[in-house]
Amino acid sequence: MSMVFSWHGKALLEQIRENVKEAMHGAAVDAAKVASDGAAVDTGFLRGSTYAISKLGSTGLTQGVDTRLWSPKQKRMVRRRSVAAPPLGDADAMFGSSAIYAIFAEVKTKPFLYPAAETLPDAIKARLKAL
Repeated sequence: MSMVFSWHGKALLEQIRENVKEAMHGAAVDAAKVASDGAAVDTGFLRGSTYAISKLGSTGLTQGVDTRLWSPKQKRMVRRRSVAAPPLGDADAMFGSSAIYAIFAEVKTKPFLYPAAETLPDAIKARLKAL
């Protein structure tokens, strides 16, 4: 009696790569949501400017816009602009905010991107376990 088996390592590695891409995409989307929920709110533009991009797609405000919105805090119309999200390049996924003043909000008012980034390791692990 003999047992015959074959190694399908190439297919297995490809499936692992696809699972990791899916987990990274999901974690980036989750982090963008956490960032959006944690962003300081005046007009709502900053909260709405978060995005996630991966090789599987994108969500949120990834294009540049120039608009005017009512600011309840300033009691006047204010100009709000965003820039297009940077290219993904060699990265598997990214998230961020396209509002041009996002870095000032992060540093001067209330951090929202860094706390969202801190959720990534656990989010990736949880998504990989779920696959």
